[in-house]
Amino acid sequence: MILLLLFFDIKNENKPATKQTQELFHIHVDFKVFISGQEMDFALPQYSERDRRMHLHTQNDFGGSVIHVEDEKTTLGEFFASLSMKFNSTCFITDSEFCDTETKTLKFYVNDVENNEHENYKPRDLDRMLISYGNESKDEIQKQLSSIIKLACVFSNKCPIPEGVKIVTL
Repeated sequence: MILLLLFFDIKNENKPATKQTQELFHIHVDFKVFISGQEMDFALPQYSERDRRMHLHTQNDFGGSVIHVEDEKTTLGEFFASLSMKFNSTCFITDSEFCDTETKTLKFYVNDVENNEHENYKPRDLDRMLISYGNESKDEIQKQLSSIIKLACVFSNKCPIPEGVKIVTL
C-alpha cells in the first residue's frame, strides 16, 4: 500500500496583506525532469516549501512530483529560481548547466504537447509537465511523459484517491 500524506498549513503568518485573493487560488501540477534519461529527485528536503507562491511539500512520498501553486501570477521560471535553478528555452541549470548543443536539446511539454513558454509558463490546475534534456527519441520522450504520476487531481480534490494510495491529512 502506498501512503500519501497531505499537509495543510493552517497558519497564515508571514503572508503579505495582498495575499487575501491568492489564498483562494490553490492548484496542483504533476511534473518530472529528466537529464540525459535520468529522473531528477525533487523529493529532497532542500526543495521543500522554498517559495510560498509555488512550491513542493517533500515530507511525503509524492512531494517531489506535485507542485503546489498558490499565486496565479507565478511562473515556472520563478519556481525554479526559488530552488536555486534556472529554466529557459535553451538551458536547465542546477549545480550543472544543461544547455542546447548540436546533439542534446532541452524540451518542455505540458499535457503531452511541446510548449515554448518555458520560464514564462503559468501552470494551470492538473497540468502534467515534463522537462527533458538530452538526445531522447520520440519513444523515450513518450515513456518519460507516461511516467509522470497523476496525483495533482487528488491534491485538488478533483479525482478519487487511486487504489493502493492512502491519504492522511495533518
